[in-house]
Amino acid sequence: MQSRVRNEEERNHIIILSYSTELDIQNADSRTMMTLLHLRDIANKRGHLMPVVSEIMDIRNRDLIAVARVDDFIISDRLVSLALTQLSENERLLELFKELFNPQGSEIYLKPVEQYIYLGQPVNFYTLLEAARQRDEVAIGYRLLSEARDAKTDFGVHLNPRKSESINFSAGDRIIVVAEEQ
Repeated sequence: MQSRVRNEEERNHIIILSYSTELDIQNADSRTMMTLLHLRDIANKRGHLMPVVSEIMDIRNRDLIAVARVDDFIISDRLVSLALTQLSENERLLELFKELFNPQGSEIYLKPVEQYIYLGQPVNFYTLLEAARQRDEVAIGYRLLSEARDAKTDFGVHLNPRKSESINFSAGDRIIVVAEEQ
């Protein structure tokens, strides 16, 4: 792994891509997970924690990667399959996908929820939708820090949540928005 950044203080994210073109799926995922564990160990020893996005090829390895405290991961083939399935059901989504996959288009961000609402007061998702709209963004979900290490709750990620359900957000929680570059 080669880095163009000269010191670790300048790094704020790590992306681990799979060896899927060189290895079979299970071996590629094993190598990705080993790399992730090594990076976590180095970061822990230096007291420098940062988000890590890991590309996983087999969804069955999801529980294994959760042990490594991964902040985010992509299941490549599954992501493509889900996008194609959605397009086959609703061709109007093509424009949305073009926007999301265009390098100059909108992107998905996880932003601190306190930029949108006051903490400690129950709100519903309608409130988050309106707060995001006022910033020319589209809210699509949220991530709860209290569930971030729990694979059973999808690591705290709630996409397209029930809009009328009350939620009590805390510091560290995020709202997931589609927006132009920050």
